[in-house]
Amino acid sequence: MVHLSSAETTVSHDPELQILHLTSRGNISSSLYRLGLTTALQVTQKENLHYWITDNLEAAYISPTDQDWFNEVIAPALANSTDLKKMALIEPKDVYNRMILEEMIEMFMHTFPFPMQFFNDVPSAIEWFHDSNSLLLL
Repeated sequence: MVHLSSAETTVSHDPELQILHLTSRGNISSSLYRLGLTTALQVTQKENLHYWITDNLEAAYISPTDQDWFNEVIAPALANSTDLKKMALIEPKDVYNRMILEEMIEMFMHTFPFPMQFFNDVPSAIEWFHDSNSLLLL
């Protein structure tokens, strides 16, 4: 089920697999970046989703202002008001963006009550979601 769709971002979820899927492509305006994350958070809360994939393979730069906003608004809500069990991040091709994401996740890996892991592709992330023996962290 698609909740938001544009050339730069898509938010959808699979009710059967309990997966939220947030995809970012290219340079995203601050307003669209925030709308995408806010929509993803709201869908996760409303549908009591257990798994979250952020696909940043084709994503570009995240501004410091948007990084701060994520840290102050989205991260605490993910940690305290969702039923997430695991979060997967598809690594961006862009090395600088990858470093930014790694720093953001490292900041919250001990705050979030669920494990996070980087992957190269979506099928690997979905497999990890359903592997009850995995305890991998970032």
